[in-house]
Amino acid sequence: ESLAAHFTSTSPAQSTTLKDCVHYLASLSAEAKIYFDQVKIVANPLLVMPATNAGSERSFLNMRRVKSYMHTTMRQDRLNHLMTLSIYKEEVDKLDPVAVANEFVRKCEHRSRFFGKFS
Repeated sequence: ESLAAHFTSTSPAQSTTLKDCVHYLASLSAEAKIYFDQVKIVANPLLVMPATNAGSERSFLNMRRVKSYMHTTMRQDRLNHLMTLSIYKEEVDKLDPVAVANEFVRKCEHRSRFFGKFS
């Protein structure tokens, strides 16, 4: 029985659910499952695609906020770093600023002479 015939044979009042599809695919023979591996490869990007573009809209809003604050005096790499900090604000808020500052100073000898150690 084909996939289309299997699901059109259900009553019109009853809608097909994802669970119905999973049960149907599990009941297929091993030979038929080989073909559905290719369908899975094609369908996987569609299943993980976000339903809205709210994430990208938030990113552009953050970029506009950062750019308006810094105007045009920054290079692209600095803008990328600031955007990353802005997007992952919850994770950044969990960081210890003193530990981050000490790690920054430790990276270079002249920084440690200039800044010393933060406490």
